[in-house]
Amino acid sequence: MWKCIICNLALLLVISVPLWGQSGSADGHVESLNPIHPTKGLVTRKPYEVITGRERLHWLVKGTVGPESLIAGVLSAGISTATDEPMEFGPSWEGFGKRYGMRLTSISTGNAIEASLGAIWGEDPRYDPAPHAPFGSRVQNVIKLTFAARYRDGHRIAIDFIVGAPFST
Repeated sequence: MWKCIICNLALLLVISVPLWGQSGSADGHVESLNPIHPTKGLVTRKPYEVITGRERLHWLVKGTVGPESLIAGVLSAGISTATDEPMEFGPSWEGFGKRYGMRLTSISTGNAIEASLGAIWGEDPRYDPAPHAPFGSRVQNVIKLTFAARYRDGHRIAIDFIVGAPFST
């Protein structure tokens, strides 16, 4: 029963964290919402500037060892240790360290694949928040930007994410 409660609380936390990052300046423009077109309703920077190699490297490092990623790793490893999953690591500090290390290597591999393939295909992995949009539109923006990314010529399906995610585990 405790495992179920802990997992549900963790899921609620994971779902709500992207919404906290939606505060900031109003430097974006929200496209009209259209459920038929998969990339409509996404936030766009005006004017859009193509991501540079330095910005891509910054995204990679921050997404791998930035404060939010490290805190998420501690929470993930802590919850997994509390629920003793996987059982092979055991419910100990050593098991916590193994779970944390396993997550960190998985995240770094996935981010490296996403950054390198994105550089080849011209995909921008940065997240565009929607700070002044209604709550529902912000949630829709978070969900859509999980699977869509900005390319030099507009938004499309995030191919590097889809390719990188399965190979990082």
